[in-house]
Amino acid sequence: LAQKVDADGVHLGKNDSTIQNARQQLGDKAIIGVSCYNDIDLAINAQRQGANYAAFGALFSSNTKPDAPRCALDIITQAKQTLNIPIVGIGGIDFDNQQQAFDSGCDAVAMISALFE
Repeated sequence: LAQKVDADGVHLGKNDSTIQNARQQLGDKAIIGVSCYNDIDLAINAQRQGANYAAFGALFSSNTKPDAPRCALDIITQAKQTLNIPIVGIGGIDFDNQQQAFDSGCDAVAMISALFE
């Protein structure tokens, strides 16, 4: 789909295609992000494979994905010391708690419910 709509990039979850396949289909300039949940090793591996960013979460309780595994903010702080690619915080982020995500080391946050409320 990302290729058909000429998207700038794609975000890959655990059941999606590989970074290599996405890069091959979308090209070297595509932004490719990977869900790393609460696992720094997944992020390190994604960075080695050429991911442009690593996403961690759910950082907070999420109405969009209530059963998503939680990621403690200290994992973000540890990841920030290890990774060279940007870190995106996801899950339950709103205008009241986003600063906690940034303070822990997130370079960006993803917000759904708070934007549409």
